Order: sequence, then structure tokens, then C-alpha cells
Amino acid sequence: MKKLYKQLAKIAIGIVLICTIFCTLLFLFIAFRGERSQTFTVNVGDVTNKSSITLASPSKGVSGLTLHVTGEINGQAYVFASNWEKRELSGKVDWEIYHDWFEPTCVLQYEPVSVTSGNLRIDYTFHISPFMKDR
Repeated sequence: MKKLYKQLAKIAIGIVLICTIFCTLLFLFIAFRGERSQTFTVNVGDVTNKSSITLASPSKGVSGLTLHVTGEINGQAYVFASNWEKRELSGKVDWEIYHDWFEPTCVLQYEPVSVTSGNLRIDYTFHISPFMKDR
């Protein structure tokens, strides 16, 4: 009788393990079947002048935003958005940051302090959550 209980326990553990694996795979399928994030690019027009740059997502359900600012400026400038801390940029620029972000737009502020010339490119990606894409 004890041997039968051990065999039943092994079968039960196997069933639980199979169900756990199935549920995990199902969750991963649902989580990653949503829209894929796209990266867009915008250039700072005149790096010697202050500007507001509106970044927009083509999709709803945004859960994050990645910025990658590259280029070179002669002088010092700041970049920030909403409640972000100002980021100082100068010289050769290669700065990337991720923020949790739940809005389909983001207004990025560019403030030159002593910039006399240069160019800046901003690649941005709004990350889409498959659980929030209809909001």
C-alpha cells in the first residue's frame, strides 16, 4: 500500500510540474504576442536654440520610454522631460536612458547653455505593454 501511495505522489508531482510548465509557456505567449516596440528618430534642429520636442507613440498602452541621444555639441546643454532630472550634455554625446512612462507622448526639453555649434540625434522607443495596449 505504501508503494502505491509513493507512485501516486510521483504521478501527482509530474502532473503539477507539467501544468506549471504549460501555464508559464501560455503566459509568455500572451505577454509577448502584443505589438512590438518601434524606434523613431528626430534631430535637434538648431542646437544653439532652446526647443521642445514632442515624441509620440503610434500605439496605446505605453509602459516605458528609451532615449538614445548621440552627436556632438560645442558647449553645454541640458535635456529633460516632465519630472526627469536634467541631463547635462557636452562634447561628444552618446547617452541612453530608460524611464517608466505611461503616456503616448513625451515632451522633451532641450536647453543649450553655451552651445555654439553641433548636431544631436534622438532615437526614441516607446515600449508597449501587451497588458495595457487597449488603454
